Amino acid sequence: KLDLFRAGGSSTVARVPLNGGTAREVLEDVFDASWGPAGDDLAVIHRSPSGKRQVEYPIGRVLYEAHSGWLVSVSTSPKGDLVAFGSFDQGKGNIHVVAAKVGKRTVASDIVNFAGFAWSPRGDEILYVGGPTPWQKALRAVSLAGKTRVLLPGGGNLYLHDVSSAGRILLERVVERTGLVCLSRGEVQEREISWLDGSVVRDISPDGQLVVFEEVSEAQGEKRSAFLRRCDGAPAVRLGDGLPAGISADGKWVLTVQGPPGRLVMLPTGAGPQKSIPLNGIEPFWARILPGGKGFLLLTLPANRPVQYFTVPPEGGNPRPIALSDLDAGPDGGAVISPDGDQLLYVASDRSIRIVPFSGGEVRKVPGPPLDRGDSPIQWDADSRTLYVWRNGGVPAEVDRVDLTTGSRQPWKKLMPADPAGVVSIERVVVSRDGRSYAYSYGRIASSDLYVVDGVLK
Repeated sequence: KLDLFRAGGSSTVARVPLNGGTAREVLEDVFDASWGPAGDDLAVIHRSPSGKRQVEYPIGRVLYEAHSGWLVSVSTSPKGDLVAFGSFDQGKGNIHVVAAKVGKRTVASDIVNFAGFAWSPRGDEILYVGGPTPWQKALRAVSLAGKTRVLLPGGGNLYLHDVSSAGRILLERVVERTGLVCLSRGEVQEREISWLDGSVVRDISPDGQLVVFEEVSEAQGEKRSAFLRRCDGAPAVRLGDGLPAGISADGKWVLTVQGPPGRLVMLPTGAGPQKSIPLNGIEPFWARILPGGKGFLLLTLPANRPVQYFTVPPEGGNPRPIALSDLDAGPDGGAVISPDGDQLLYVASDRSIRIVPFSGGEVRKVPGPPLDRGDSPIQWDADSRTLYVWRNGGVPAEVDRVDLTTGSRQPWKKLMPADPAGVVSIERVVVSRDGRSYAYSYGRIASSDLYVVDGVLK
């Protein structure tokens, strides 16, 4: 259950007797599962044939289908009459309760660093780890009416695993770090360029010399911040606030998404004032700089609606929607831009690769087999024929090259830090347009301890 939640990928649920025996596969494409109180039925978050995540209890009976955001973690109440599940929408976590023929209701929302939940023994509260900001993270309980109380103040990176019928809480405390590695053009050995404790890479310059990253750590503070660092290991430079979204071709500007409400701001990498990009009518969640000075690509996550892509001119103004069919995109995009800045490549719900012109027109399907569920496109090569695809969730991370003319796929790199001790995930991968430079972030667990907490439930 912990692995499913952290990796964000789907797996196959299987049952095996505790006294040994062969595992029997039950259901594919499952993100999380929870036993019912009798131990004979399972509640699951399952990917439907149409590609949407849905809550089922028992398996096959759909209680809720998500039309936006992502569903994570599921738990049945002690009586089995209610199912709680978590969701992420526009970067925030939420806890919902659903029952057959009743519909969904939200009991807690806007949770940052949402990390596991479970029902109280009486079934009148849901326990979870999280808070309104990363620095207010704590073990909390929320009633079915939405009243929240703190059970245990935050103390490090916590994860809630389970609550026993006697009210004993199984809690994990993890000491972890997100590192950053770069290989610049002309070099043969990767270089560690981590800054503080949470260096999450967002982009690499076309010449492979500069890396844009976000620092997510207690030392950095609550605000999201954009950093720039050379691959030769020179000290990092904090450019300003916001989620860094891309670096310009000349390396002089870094695009950020700031807010809420969401807005675009260009930060100079040298001296000079920042520039705001006016937008009419939308709030971006994710963005990219279009090649050739053609403007920006935006992604929005409207409530209770599918994600939507837009283009906007360099000076801002009225965003133009891109007509996509059957999109299977994650909250950080899941699409890449052509080298000429005129087309968008994305993955459809059947995992086929599609290409659509920004100006409108026919959507082209790339030949060849569909991508696997864990595959994410990361770069469209300068030759316009090659797509770099990262297999998300594996360690080491496998990056392949897909020929967009034939659909054939060939291995390219296996990415792993020189010191593999404690590395549990490759978080993000970026590749330069010419394929001669790359950077990636990785998660390393220094220690992981389990605690049994008693006496806080009254």
